[in-house]
Amino acid sequence: MLDCPKNGIVSLYVYVCFYDYFRRDMSEMYDLGDIVEMKKPHACQANRWEIIRMGADIKIKCTNCGHIVMMTRRDFEKKMKKILEKN
Repeated sequence: MLDCPKNGIVSLYVYVCFYDYFRRDMSEMYDLGDIVEMKKPHACQANRWEIIRMGADIKIKCTNCGHIVMMTRRDFEKKMKKILEKN
């Protein structure tokens, strides 16, 4: 254990390092053109989305009805369930 006046600081540092490592791995898993499944299905009852734009924001398109949704990368990573097809 590191010599710190408060153990909370050390545990926070470990948590932040782990979070950054996990986030880096998550962003390298999906790419432009991949088909992903989200946690909740779309209103048209389909749950297949194609990634059509990547950056600070991610734009996905429903493969059934063509509806386009744009969300932050953080929201996308929380709402994505799994990758169905790699492109």
